[in-house]
Amino acid sequence: ASQNGYLNQYTQDVNGTLLNGADIIEAVSFNYSVNPRLLLALLEYQSGWVTNPIPSNTEYPMGYFDPARAGLYRQTVWAANTLNMGYYLWKANAISTLVLADGQVIPMDPTINAGTAAIQYFFSELDGYDAWQLDTSETGVIVTYYVFFDNPFSRAVEPLIPPGLAQPTMSLPYAQGESWYFTGGPHGGWDSGSAWGALDFAPQDNPGSCLASTYWSLPWQMDSSPAPASAPSFKIWITTATNKPAGSSFICMSEKPNAQHPANISFETNASVIRLVRAVSQMPHTSM
Repeated sequence: ASQNGYLNQYTQDVNGTLLNGADIIEAVSFNYSVNPRLLLALLEYQSGWVTNPIPSNTEYPMGYFDPARAGLYRQTVWAANTLNMGYYLWKANAISTLVLADGQVIPMDPTINAGTAAIQYFFSELDGYDAWQLDTSETGVIVTYYVFFDNPFSRAVEPLIPPGLAQPTMSLPYAQGESWYFTGGPHGGWDSGSAWGALDFAPQDNPGSCLASTYWSLPWQMDSSPAPASAPSFKIWITTATNKPAGSSFICMSEKPNAQHPANISFETNASVIRLVRAVSQMPHTSM
């Protein structure tokens, strides 16, 4: 707000709620786990929205010219998802070159970190070679970030993952004695660029249609302690595209007020699908 730019006066209807510019940046940052400082620096660098009250580009402030992505919210969603794509591809050792907007292919420096890879990937979606060289250089967007927020490494949390951190035992969200179908995943937990964070399951009575199931899902448990009686649960609905294999489903949920104790799981193969069968006692080779 202190910059008094176009962002400060901007509002947009987002899914039926009127949000101001700061709310949009905050919401996208939270949903996509992308630093809001980086989103603000990119917004200013690309269009001047943070400091200029009358910018020339008011429809595509992140520089992605697509009518389906007009407006701050969709532009920022695209930016955050693109940054995530570059970040997680680099973390997974799944990218070593960039294809620029003009078709040129350039190798990536193997010594950079995932954050730098995210920025380079972001601008590769927008720039030809000369513009990409400028935008990702020491005189590019990093200058805008420094002006607003100083050295990004001064805010680093080291180590980000403490030594000795252990993966907790997890159990899947359905009741003891039930068999559900594993229908997909792992895949991104939030949009196409995010880290793998989701698995798809379908109840045994309705694995391939958009009808209400008689089965309820339960909250995910991080240990073997009982869930409280007041814990929320969800009614499962299954949606399957006509061109997908049987059982390849999207899951929609509606809330249910109570939950049962979730047990641990074991796996057994059944034809071309995997059935996830609950077991009362934990089996070390199959626990999650």
